[in-house]
Amino acid sequence: MDSTIQAAVLCVAIAITLVFNVFVIVLVALRKRLRTPVTFPRSIIYVFIAVIDILGALFWTLFTVLEALDMKLLQDHMNTCKAQVVVMFICNLLNAHVLAALMFERFLKLFKPSKHQEIFFDLIVILFLVTLLVFDTVIANFPTWGFGEVSFFEDQNQCGVDFSYSVSHLQFTIILHYALPLVLVIGFYVAINIRLCTLRKRRAPNGDIIVEEDLTVVGDSYSDRLKAMYSKFKDAGSSSTKPKVKEETKGYNNDGYHSDEDVGSSDEENVNGENVSQKKSKTAMKLKKTHYLARADVMTTHMYALMSLLYFGMWTPYIAWAIIHTYYYYDTAMSADVILTIVILTHFGACVKVPLYFLSEKMRAAVGKTFGCEKKKNRKTDFDDTREKKAEQTTTEL
Repeated sequence: MDSTIQAAVLCVAIAITLVFNVFVIVLVALRKRLRTPVTFPRSIIYVFIAVIDILGALFWTLFTVLEALDMKLLQDHMNTCKAQVVVMFICNLLNAHVLAALMFERFLKLFKPSKHQEIFFDLIVILFLVTLLVFDTVIANFPTWGFGEVSFFEDQNQCGVDFSYSVSHLQFTIILHYALPLVLVIGFYVAINIRLCTLRKRRAPNGDIIVEEDLTVVGDSYSDRLKAMYSKFKDAGSSSTKPKVKEETKGYNNDGYHSDEDVGSSDEENVNGENVSQKKSKTAMKLKKTHYLARADVMTTHMYALMSLLYFGMWTPYIAWAIIHTYYYYDTAMSADVILTIVILTHFGACVKVPLYFLSEKMRAAVGKTFGCEKKKNRKTDFDDTREKKAEQTTTEL
């Protein structure tokens, strides 16, 4: 494969990475639906991954493109070469560890949703991402501090760690960058699927699948509900307007799944010129006693699993090449075209994840709202029923 072809393919990877990731950042910034207490922690993670992928496209993939075009940016400047290796390691570590963390979040959501509500909120997510960034940045700098030898590979047109000088660094890299996150993702996903099979036996009388019943929820006892009802109606006779009683909303029970109240809703957004969230409470989200299984939670779990499969699949040939290059260097001859293909796959790992975000109903609803193509719900009123009946009567008379 010619270096010019490699540069052209990597330019496509850079364009796709920048377009999709910038679009995700802009979408989260524009749509309040993605910044509600329920969706904001997940949106923070999406933006974090997008920033990391953009960083990798500009300071890792772009440097490889320039070197493929024979600009001698890496081969003649060792400091630039080390910087590219550090950026490559940071992007790989953060993507792998965040994917494992996302699968753990799904595991907690489907096994212990009451704890998920207490743990998974914006401040904890931000602190976790900052800690992970510092930890992975320190690990990524190990080759520049002497644990590993940074070299320029002419057959790849990029810099990397020559593991033949340090087999222990290869083992450390495989475990922390690849094996451990992959094992966690597979383990959590298998446990989640087993959990989903067992949950189908636990159904409420209305057909919903019950994930958890939290008997320790404050304010759910009969006395607490009676006090709340008394405080709501104690001044009802003194005011001219009657207090509004919240109507019980029934979820969509198709196949036993409970509808996610945040999906497709227009909370904090204007619908037909009216602001629905004018009376939104400023207090923390109330804990629920009974947690039902939502179809959106199951779809999000499969989405994360598919993202992990594609990302680790892109890096598997490179890990295999590193093992062969280190242990069987003199016994195995690999063609230059195969090596360049392996390198190109690793660079595409930054852009294969983002299109899968739109498997989420929340993301698709936000995209539809942004481009003005959101489906309008047909709400039939009593006036519409009366008009239809009159039309039927007129047709019958004719």
